[in-house]
Amino acid sequence: MIDWRPELSTGIEDIDRQHRWLIQIIQELNTSNSDEQIGETIEQLIEYVVYHFTSEELLLTDYPGREQHIREHRSFLDGVLDFQRKYYAGQQIQKELYAFLSSWFSDHLERSDMRYRAYFNSLRKRAA
Repeated sequence: MIDWRPELSTGIEDIDRQHRWLIQIIQELNTSNSDEQIGETIEQLIEYVVYHFTSEELLLTDYPGREQHIREHRSFLDGVLDFQRKYYAGQQIQKELYAFLSSWFSDHLERSDMRYRAYFNSLRKRAA
């Protein structure tokens, strides 16, 4: 199960708030009790992921790892869209999708987002 932990904070409140909301959506998928609810949660996830990735990428304009970060976002979105196609084809995807989301999101937060946190922290220290 994926949960918000303080050590996942990027130090950017808007992004942290978005991350907490994404975690909540992922948890909702895990507890969905019907195919209809799973479909609605996937739709909500895709909509919010696009919003979040756009917000995050705009903040990373001068970040040296921006292009790699964007590639990771696109790969994730492609994966979620693939699960959505499977869902519409009538496949049972809830457990597999939850495992994918939990694993990818945890890894992305702990690796990629922490790299830009370190980058912005170093900029703040230099400016102080």
